[in-house]
Amino acid sequence: MESDVFGKLVVSEATKFVTKYNTCSNLQLHSQELSSTNEKLEKTVQGIETYGINKHSIMQQNNFLSQRHSIESLEKTIQEILALVTKQNFIVQENNLHCQKLNSNIESLEKTTQGIVTLVTKQSSIMQENNFRSQELNSNLNNLEKTVQEIETHVIKQVWKVNSLEENVIKILQSVEKTLPETCADISDCQSGVYHIQPRTRCPYTFEVFCDQEYEGGGWLVIHNRYDGSVGFYRDWEEYEAGFGDLHGEFWLGLKKIHELTYAKPHELHIILEDIDGKVVTAHYDRFVVGGPETKYVLKSLGTYTGTAGDSLSIHAGMKFTTIDNDNDAPSRHQRHLNSHVSCQQQCTSFWRCKCAADYVNLREDSCISVMPSIDKEITQSSDGGESSGRVDSGQPPPDVVVTLVENARPIIL
Repeated sequence: MESDVFGKLVVSEATKFVTKYNTCSNLQLHSQELSSTNEKLEKTVQGIETYGINKHSIMQQNNFLSQRHSIESLEKTIQEILALVTKQNFIVQENNLHCQKLNSNIESLEKTTQGIVTLVTKQSSIMQENNFRSQELNSNLNNLEKTVQEIETHVIKQVWKVNSLEENVIKILQSVEKTLPETCADISDCQSGVYHIQPRTRCPYTFEVFCDQEYEGGGWLVIHNRYDGSVGFYRDWEEYEAGFGDLHGEFWLGLKKIHELTYAKPHELHIILEDIDGKVVTAHYDRFVVGGPETKYVLKSLGTYTGTAGDSLSIHAGMKFTTIDNDNDAPSRHQRHLNSHVSCQQQCTSFWRCKCAADYVNLREDSCISVMPSIDKEITQSSDGGESSGRVDSGQPPPDVVVTLVENARPIIL
C-alpha cells in the first residue's frame, strides 16, 4: 500500500512539472520549483529506497517467522516421526522374534513333513502290498464262494435226506410209542414186575409202574405198596407229588402219575389190607378219579364201594390231598376236643382226609396210634356196617397195604 502511495505522488509531481515546463513563460519562474521538486523527488526516491529497504527487512522478518513456525512444525513432525520410527523399530524387533519362532516352527514342520513323507512312502508301499494281498484275497474269496455254493448245494441235498430221515424217525417213534402199553391191562406178559407205560398216546409223558399180573387174572397197576416199614411215609408235599420208594418194594407211585392214569382212561380202585395175623380184607371202588395239581389232587370220584374192609374212604370224596407241610383238611369237633394242640397231618401221614376221619392206609407208627387211644386194638371202619379186623397195636408195624388200579373195570390195588 505504501509503494502505491509513493507512486501516485511521483506521478502527480511529474504532471505539475510538465505543465509548468510547457509554459515557456513560466520556465524560469519555475526553475527553482523544479530544483525544489528535484530535491523532493530525491528525498522521495530516498524515502522510497528507505521504504524498500525497510520493507525488505520486514519481509525478511516475516519470512524468518514463517520459517521458524515451519521449523517448529517440522521439529514436531520429526519428533512424531522419531516416535513412530521407535515404535516401528520395536514392532520390527517383535517381528524379528516372531520370524525366528516361525523359522524354528518351519524347521520343525519341515522335519515333520519329511517324517510324513517317509511314512506316506511306507504306507504307499504297504498299500501296494495290501492291494496285492486284496487281489489274492478276492481270488480266494471267489474260490470260497464257489466252494460255499457247492457246500450249500450239498447241504440242501443233505437237508432233504435229513428231512426224509426225520420223517422215518417220526414214523418209527410213532410206531415205538404205539408199542408202549397205556396201562398194565395192555401188557401180554404174565410175569409181574416193572414196566414202562404211556397212559396217553398223544402225550409224551411216560413212566415206570409195577404191574401185578397174578392177582385175580392180572392187569393190576400198583400205585401204593407198604408191608414191612422199610420206607418212611412221613414225607412232604413234593415227594408225595413226584413219588418215592422202590417199585420192587415199598413205594408211593406219585400224585402226578395217579392223576395222569385216572384222566387217561376210567379206572377202578382196589385196596388190600392184611394184618399181622395174616387176615386179609379188601375195599373196591368202581370209578376212581384224582384231580390235577391245580386242585391239590382232589379225590374227585370213588364210585360204588364193595368189599370186606368197610367203606372208610367214601367220606373223603371231594377232599384235597394233605401232607405234613401242606394241610388241606379241617379238624373234626371230636379231634379238636381230644387234641386241640395237634393238627391232623401231625398225627398221621399223607392221604385224602375229611376232618381227620380215620384212615389206616398210611398210619404213622410213632404218633397216630398214641393220639387216638380209643383205636388201640381192633380197627373198626364202619360207615356202612362193614368191619376190618387189622390190628394196629402201639409199637407194631402198620398193616400190609396194597393199592391197585385197573383200567376198564379192572381195579387199582392200593
